[in-house]
Amino acid sequence: MTKRNALFLACAAALATAPLAAPRDRQDRPHIEPQMTLRPCAADDSAYELLIYGDIGDSWWGESVTAQSVAEQLNGLADTVATINVRINSYGGSVADGLAIYNALKRHKATKAVTIDGVAMSSASLIAMAGDTVSMPPTSILMIHAPWGGCWGNAKEMRQYADVLDKFSDSMADAYVKKSGKAKDDILSLLKDGEDHYYTGEEAVAEGFADAVTNDDDGNDSPDENARAYANQLLERISARGAPAKYAGMVVTAALRGAPNTSTTTTPTPGGVNPAGARPAPSAPNPPAAPAATPPVDTGSDPSGAIPMTEEEKKAAAKAALAADKARREAIRNQFAPFVARTDLDVAALQNLQRECEDDSDTTPEAAGQRLLAMLGKDTTPTGGPRAEPGTQDETATYRDGAILSLLHRKDPQAFKHDEKSQQFRGMNLLDHGRDCLERAGRKTRGLSRQEIAVQALQSTSDFPHILEAVITRSLRRAYEASERTFVPWTRQATLPDFRQVSRAQLAGAPSLKRVVEGAEYEFGTIGDGAEKYAVQKYGRIVAITWEVIINDDMDALTRIPEMFGASAADLESDIVYGILNANPNMADGNALFSAAHGNLGNPAAALIDAVSLDPTVGNPLAAMRAAMLLQKGAEGRYITVRPKYLLVPPGLEEAALKVTNAAIVAARGSDVNVVGPTLTPITEPRLHDGSATAWYGAADPSRVDTIEYAYLEGHEGVFTETRQGFEVDGVQVKCRHVFGAKAIDWRGLFKNAGGTPSPFPGTP
Repeated sequence: MTKRNALFLACAAALATAPLAAPRDRQDRPHIEPQMTLRPCAADDSAYELLIYGDIGDSWWGESVTAQSVAEQLNGLADTVATINVRINSYGGSVADGLAIYNALKRHKATKAVTIDGVAMSSASLIAMAGDTVSMPPTSILMIHAPWGGCWGNAKEMRQYADVLDKFSDSMADAYVKKSGKAKDDILSLLKDGEDHYYTGEEAVAEGFADAVTNDDDGNDSPDENARAYANQLLERISARGAPAKYAGMVVTAALRGAPNTSTTTTPTPGGVNPAGARPAPSAPNPPAAPAATPPVDTGSDPSGAIPMTEEEKKAAAKAALAADKARREAIRNQFAPFVARTDLDVAALQNLQRECEDDSDTTPEAAGQRLLAMLGKDTTPTGGPRAEPGTQDETATYRDGAILSLLHRKDPQAFKHDEKSQQFRGMNLLDHGRDCLERAGRKTRGLSRQEIAVQALQSTSDFPHILEAVITRSLRRAYEASERTFVPWTRQATLPDFRQVSRAQLAGAPSLKRVVEGAEYEFGTIGDGAEKYAVQKYGRIVAITWEVIINDDMDALTRIPEMFGASAADLESDIVYGILNANPNMADGNALFSAAHGNLGNPAAALIDAVSLDPTVGNPLAAMRAAMLLQKGAEGRYITVRPKYLLVPPGLEEAALKVTNAAIVAARGSDVNVVGPTLTPITEPRLHDGSATAWYGAADPSRVDTIEYAYLEGHEGVFTETRQGFEVDGVQVKCRHVFGAKAIDWRGLFKNAGGTPSPFPGTP
């Protein structure tokens, strides 16, 4: 053997992932041959099933028969095939093969429905992205990472090979981008950071890599020696790469669920190619004659000629197996934890069942959960508080709803009455809730100080932060909705899609209708672009709930402070709207909102109370306002018939406004009656006092003509909150966010009178 060939084999051995965990020679070790089968699954040949199990590509040497076979078989399908059901259980392999299979599937016009039976890792996850729909059973796993491989040569050649790997990453990224809708930079960060990114079904759906988590979780219920070897090999491979403990047990469960057993393994036919289109791996590799880089592969490849495990590898495999079993046991304990303290259940039976599930290495967390649900539904009868029945109500949601209502009841017993969900929390303070949430999540609190319990409850993944967030949000929203906003009746609400300025066309600017004589064509009318422009603005503050609040059981900090923020958000809206009336800003035509040019500014010498005065020398200011608004003309110079509907006054004029709008207020002579005032609805607003103590306003019906328009950002009507675990403080930070804007759209629907000293009634001294 030449030195160069010896170096090549040494590099290959170093780059190869560890063989199976079982200490046996390779010839006695079960081997999962790649399976690529395409078979009809409908009587009319309208649907086919494509099975992709095992490694993607046979080896690092030579062309992949599997990829070629898939492409040829797909090309040979009849035009009547409308659906291809792709089922995947693979820990990856050749990137080139993965890209070829992905592109072959994407080119085919049939609908591709991908199901990840067990695992879709590395290049297998790339193939999954070809699906029009991607479904994942609860016990399946998706893993995405960077392509890797090895080469030998000088420094320049190795740098060039690194560039080749980056090119493969770029090609792979497009597939993940098209499926998830994520930015390419975000996907490239997954493919170039050197980490393995694992996703459960729910996590994959949340990231856009899958479309649904299916309820059908039927798998290989009786895994044989072949399937177990497959799972053990997978565990060893991912453990060697530092897979998080959270996923180790789940990956093995997924592999066992979908691993092909001996009854389904295809036997190779003479000639080297089996009916599934897979070729047995060569017994020994043939090194290349000249220096060359090996094709890029991911962690899924198991090159032929792998050497037996060393003692260190055996120890590492044993350690990984123990870690996986530890993770499996912990996951099972977490499922039982919420029920072990229930007084309405047989605790001894629950503990026995938990012990059985933990001690049986074949019992996965999912299987333990099914056994637990079966026991709860069959052998127990609730005797007290609420309990989630299997298939009827989510236990976590029930627990949270009850805790939230209990805390709100403590704050306001009249508004929030206890129900069956919250009864179990009666008498509990904030620290009690934190301790209960920690213990429910499987965390032990015995021996912890009050401070430690508070800090852990606030920073944990238990229900406690969610409960606090909900209490804060409801308190804030309730105060916001309860705050008086007097501008709502006489203004118009809108929704804006973003923070950019919008132009508003005035209702008074609609074109006049013109006569159409017989046989003539209709003329086009135009509405000019809106001249009045405005945009919404973002406002906000942060509320911090610290561990001191929990220890001190400070309900005011938990509810009163958010209520103050909610009321503040409502007050902000009123400040902005009434600030427009007080400021009298210029409109798009260059004239002030209330001006003689707009014909909506009354005689300031007349006081509001003069509306019921019988002094013939004093005009009725309400009648003058009514006449001025009726005489308003639209953009085309025609009357638009606008009448005032609301009378807006500062607090100093409230009594006068109530009098002049009351039909019972009449003059001394019975022949005179109050005819204008009763048609108006009085609105008293203290913010108007900042502009003038004597000025009053009229406003038309906003559905008839524009007045002031106020708007929220689309999807953010009202005040909203976001929560995160605090960094600046030891606790939870709740951000109050409010997006709001307002603008006077048309002066024709508004009127102002600066007011004056009221004239004495006749006969008074």
